[in-house]
Amino acid sequence: MQGGVGTVVATLGSPATGAVDPLPRLLALREQYGFRLHADAAYGGYFTLVDDLAPETRQAFDVLGQADSLVIDPHKHGL
Repeated sequence: MQGGVGTVVATLGSPATGAVDPLPRLLALREQYGFRLHADAAYGGYFTLVDDLAPETRQAFDVLGQADSLVIDPHKHGL
């Protein structure tokens, strides 16, 4: 596909602000446009274990496994 989108990277938990991209909406766009979706959860990935996340954040973490690839980095939390 000439000029198309190759890969979109969603951030799930940025170190500076904790921002979480709307992964469910990005998954819907992937279905429409056919790009590859990578989830960068290097910092925020372990927050999927937290029970009291905001609803939008919980929704993003609940579909994390639907990304084409993802990264979670344990050393970011001193593990």
